[in-house]
Amino acid sequence: SRQALLQLSDVSPLAIERFERDLLAAEVAGPAAEGSTTAAPLTVSSLYPKASHPLLLEREWHELFDTTPDLTGADLDISRFIRSGDERDVQVFWDPVAEKAMPSPRAQPSRESLCSVPFLDAREWLCGKTGERLAAGKRAWVWDYLQGEWVVCSRSKIAPGRTLLVAADCGGYSVDTGWDPRSHNAVALVPPPVLSAQEQADAAQDVEELSHYAWKTIATHGHEAAVEVRKIGEGLGFVAELCDDLHRAARWHDLGKSHPAFQGWITSAARPDRTDLAKAPSDAWPARARYRMAGGETREGFRHELASALALFAVLQRHQPLHAALLGPWQEMLATLGPLPALASTAARPPTAEEQELLGLDAARFDRTAFLVLSHHGKVRASLHAAPADQEYVDRDGHGLPIRGVREGDLLPEVVLSPGGVPLPQSRLTLEPAVAGLSASTGRSWTERVQGLLRIHGPTSLALMEACLRAADVKASQLVTADALLTGEKP
Repeated sequence: SRQALLQLSDVSPLAIERFERDLLAAEVAGPAAEGSTTAAPLTVSSLYPKASHPLLLEREWHELFDTTPDLTGADLDISRFIRSGDERDVQVFWDPVAEKAMPSPRAQPSRESLCSVPFLDAREWLCGKTGERLAAGKRAWVWDYLQGEWVVCSRSKIAPGRTLLVAADCGGYSVDTGWDPRSHNAVALVPPPVLSAQEQADAAQDVEELSHYAWKTIATHGHEAAVEVRKIGEGLGFVAELCDDLHRAARWHDLGKSHPAFQGWITSAARPDRTDLAKAPSDAWPARARYRMAGGETREGFRHELASALALFAVLQRHQPLHAALLGPWQEMLATLGPLPALASTAARPPTAEEQELLGLDAARFDRTAFLVLSHHGKVRASLHAAPADQEYVDRDGHGLPIRGVREGDLLPEVVLSPGGVPLPQSRLTLEPAVAGLSASTGRSWTERVQGLLRIHGPTSLALMEACLRAADVKASQLVTADALLTGEKP
């Protein structure tokens, strides 16, 4: 180390990185000639005689549990935990994008097309030594998760762990040596991957590829998912109580699709005249109608699973405002702070069988069921916060800004939840679970509920439960079955 420091006049991270790179190049070139009397040359391997591997700390394990993208759409960088090598790389792939054109959102890399490039080298190659914008003759893009599209690259967007798409005619790659900033030859196209519906849905916020199937209602799809998840749970040896909660969560998981924002996107002359469609053919989802409601209002970033989870809270509020999962444990304390909302049942009719099941749960099982409903797409999990599209919403009626496209007071219509069952009454949604601290209508915040589940189960077990429901959802979506609610046949 002393020998290395004596050779350095600058110990900035950039200077050290260049110094190590030069040492490595000299080491690769070979040892000094035989018979040399000079001291052994300094090498990277002598500076770092033991391989260093990233250590996954408990704090980081819990961070990895929450996959909610930040407000820029960037996910937590997990590359250092799943691959070896330099942690300061970007992944680059090349695509034949025409001059003055933008890449198609369908342009996604295969594993074979990715090339690891030190991010400082990639930044200098694309933007020059100091420029923020792309240098003349360079065309490159980064993926915007929130918009679901490629956006023009800039210096500040080139960060370790990100994937860059570069126009093939910009060069930068040699089939013999790999990454080569001196090459100006067009890069040959690697056959693009065939993305599954799951991969397309995971790639962006406002994508509903997992709903692109033959017409099917919420009740029928929920029932089929419930059957599949019970098979998975029993096959894994889960206790009966957990299998029951997974089964229940599967039946409720798509109730939020009855929201007008989701139903408003499904436009087709062949559309059944219903407000409870969970699946529709691909041609029934025109881009111009994305999450469009009556009157032309749109809810960009709408997440139906949040509406589904909030509907569970609405059931308790409707029938048992003092349920243990709401205000039960806090009634006396909240009363000292001021008048409480009406604590009597507001239901106009007795609870349905599905509602009665929810009312019979204790607080921990209710939270577990709600968590599984909310997290089944992996896009909303441990926290409820507004996305950029929510912050751009214009509030014209005083109900406030949305969270993931859901607003305070939104109504879900009357919906049949189980084939042959009694319809659930209309549900009014509240965003109170998203507030910090204790709500006077829904009790503990969503964040506190998830933290409680993490203390009980730990992140690994919760992730396993979520994975089971996601797998069951996909399997049920792929079933080619007739929907009795659409054919008029008796379930």
